[in-house]
Amino acid sequence: MQIRSAHSVFPDFLSLTYHPEQFPDAQIRSLLLELGFVVSKKAPDGFAPPDGHGLVRIDAKPRFTGLSFSGGAISHVLRFAAVGNLLQVLTLAAHRVTRLDLAKDYDFDTARDVARRLATLWRLGRSEKIGLGRKRVPAQKVTRIESVRRDSCVTGTVYFGSRKDRYFAKVYDKRA
Repeated sequence: MQIRSAHSVFPDFLSLTYHPEQFPDAQIRSLLLELGFVVSKKAPDGFAPPDGHGLVRIDAKPRFTGLSFSGGAISHVLRFAAVGNLLQVLTLAAHRVTRLDLAKDYDFDTARDVARRLATLWRLGRSEKIGLGRKRVPAQKVTRIESVRRDSCVTGTVYFGSRKDRYFAKVYDKRA
C-alpha cells in the first residue's frame, strides 16, 4: 500500500473569543474586505470569500464576541499569503482560542487501501494504542461510522474522543 501525503498539516477551523469591549471589530472587517471577502448573504455579520467556499462569522453576545473562520475562509487567507496580517489584527486585543481544527490529506492508491487503514486505526484505538496529547484515548471513546462508497467499498469515519474533549481526532474517507 502506497501512502502519499498530499499536503502538510493545515488549519481547517479557527474560533476565538474576545471581551465585547475589546474586540477589534473595525480592523477585522477592514482586513477581510481588503482580502476580497464579501458580506455573506447566508449569515448575519458573516463574510465569505468571493468563491463562496467558506465563512468568517462575527458573533456578538452580551458577555463575549466570537470570531470564527471555516476551512474555506482560512484557505482564502492563505492564498493571499496574508496570515501575518491576519494574526496581527487578531492579536490586537486579549483573546482566547476556543477551537482550532488541524487537518492533513493523504492520497491512497485504492479504496481498499483506505478501508484497510481505517480498520487498522479502529483496532488500534479499541486496543487503547492511540494517544492524543499525553494520554491514550480510552476504548469507549473510540467510535466509528461505516459508509459505502460508490465503488461498493466499505469505509467511513473513525472518531477518537469527542468535540467536548480537549483533544479530538476524526479520520475519514473524503470520497465516502
